Amino acid sequence: MNQIIANVKHAATNLHVSVPVVLAASFAIAPVWLPHYATQLNTTAAILAGYGIIASANTPSNKQTPQ
Repeated sequence: MNQIIANVKHAATNLHVSVPVVLAASFAIAPVWLPHYATQLNTTAAILAGYGIIASANTPSNKQTPQ
């Protein structure tokens, strides 16, 4: 469990993961205020979310050294 928490913390501090995820969440909420652009915003959110998933898969884990 500690390794999972360490990996999530490491991914959250990686800008290639955290920034696209935050932007994707913003673009997913934006159609509430900008319904005319809903299709474009949803597509952009999906692309950014995909990039965040790919970046997190390529992020090396924060491995703990044996003591």
